[in-house]
Amino acid sequence: MAPNVWLLQGGPGDSSSGLEANMITLHSQLEGAVNVYTMDHRGTGRSTRLDCVAAQATTTGSPWGSELDPSEVPACAQDLHNKYGDLASFSVTTAATDLATFISTYTNGVNTTVYGVSYGTILVEWLMSLAPPEVTGYVFDGVAASSGAL
Repeated sequence: MAPNVWLLQGGPGDSSSGLEANMITLHSQLEGAVNVYTMDHRGTGRSTRLDCVAAQATTTGSPWGSELDPSEVPACAQDLHNKYGDLASFSVTTAATDLATFISTYTNGVNTTVYGVSYGTILVEWLMSLAPPEVTGYVFDGVAASSGAL
């Protein structure tokens, strides 16, 4: 059986689809001898996207266009609360728990390495605190840390 590599995107907020070309290249360069996986952090990419349509944040009606204007934050927060309730399910803690569950469910018992890019390194750091037994290596390709230290 082949070893496993999980690639985690940065951002925050970037979709894992930005890693697909890298995933194909990695799989090809290793001649198919590795399984390559990724996932989107809740609220990004192909998961349930956090957006503030009712508050007009990140729409063409927003003063900053597709960027969130600081004046829109209160209305956006209320909009998200109305839509989802407690937003704790979109936290990095929950994302790390999701990742540990996916690794446990979808990997094959062979060595698993988790590779985080930019903000993805924060997710890797949180995953390390969960210490999933399937993971045998971690790669930090960036300088982000949950402590804010560089």
